[in-house]
Amino acid sequence: MDSWALTRSSLLHRLRDLENREAWEDFYDTYWKLLFAYARRAGLSEADAEDVVMETVICVSKQMEGFVYERGRGGGFKGWLKTIVRRRVADLLRKQSRRPQEVLDGESMLAGEAAPESDLEGLWENEWSERLEKMALEKVRRRVGMKQYQMYYCYVVQEWAVDEVMETLGVSRTQVYAAKSRVGVVYEAALRELEEEGEGEV
Repeated sequence: MDSWALTRSSLLHRLRDLENREAWEDFYDTYWKLLFAYARRAGLSEADAEDVVMETVICVSKQMEGFVYERGRGGGFKGWLKTIVRRRVADLLRKQSRRPQEVLDGESMLAGEAAPESDLEGLWENEWSERLEKMALEKVRRRVGMKQYQMYYCYVVQEWAVDEVMETLGVSRTQVYAAKSRVGVVYEAALRELEEEGEGEV
């Protein structure tokens, strides 16, 4: 299968089959860090955050088969997933006899340990963007030649000096600059595609 077909959109469609173990493993591997970080910043312990991750995955599995995206109500899958994890955090706090509305309203929950809602929104956006960048890089790695990817990764992502890239990989300056340009186009296309899918329909 062409790696460009392995997009988040195709993953979400595969998730409609609850028996598709590979798809659900892909989903967990892709989103657990985002969900865990959000729960931790909401003031939960590591154990509670792990519970939130699992509860969120379970909730997604229950709703995915019949999920219908309604434009303008949640911002596509990205907004839908955020709504689910926020509710799971609130549910856990409610069970612990804490104040779940604080997560939704942005008040302090644990004597300053919990981030305000504005910070949680920022965290979600930052984690989402970081994850998209990693996914785009993985697409690029599968799409271009290994040497091209190595030059791009070292020079652009790791920000090595061009001379260091040349010496380490045994390539010329021209090759490094060419890889930056050519692979950069592929990366931007992959990132744009992922961004559009996150805001679009499931």
